[in-house]
Amino acid sequence: MQKAINGIVGRETRDIEDKALKREYKMRIYRSLHKLDFVELKEVVYEILAEEMEQGKRERKEKLLNYLLNNKIGITNLYKNRKELHGCSAEGHISHIYSDRLSSRPKGWCIPNLDNMSRLRIYKANEGKVRDLIVQRDKVIKFEEIQSIEKPIRKRMKKVEFRPVSLPILTFGTLEERNFFKDILGYDKLA
Repeated sequence: MQKAINGIVGRETRDIEDKALKREYKMRIYRSLHKLDFVELKEVVYEILAEEMEQGKRERKEKLLNYLLNNKIGITNLYKNRKELHGCSAEGHISHIYSDRLSSRPKGWCIPNLDNMSRLRIYKANEGKVRDLIVQRDKVIKFEEIQSIEKPIRKRMKKVEFRPVSLPILTFGTLEERNFFKDILGYDKLA
């Protein structure tokens, strides 16, 4: 929002009158946003646009005005719920927790290991002790338990009726694509 406002008002020059005028425009824009008066916001920006002589700058400023108007809900939430909003530390967490281990020292990661490593980093960042995790590892589901859960599911799957479907690639694909998918799907004959 601040970047859009700065873009609309323009850079301050060394000219004292220009500085004062641009500061006044900024204050009027911020007041209108604080009051959630978007009509007044438009009026102030149209005053600025009337003074702008270059077509390119005028178009950029109009786009920035549209940006502000398209984000009315966000701006309204910002000013109405200002006391409840405390900011977000997501960028810092990504930079210092994830990137430190996962991308600063690049390695190839498979999805399960990446997931485990990121969870472990988060656990440690939340002041969890990795030693406690190691002590509690007997609480992990054993392979036999997984098999006991899997058997009833497989029995149910056998009862489910699967209907044949047509894949467009088997009809419209190139010969190589059709052969590739037929091999994957286990088709015996080529069409």
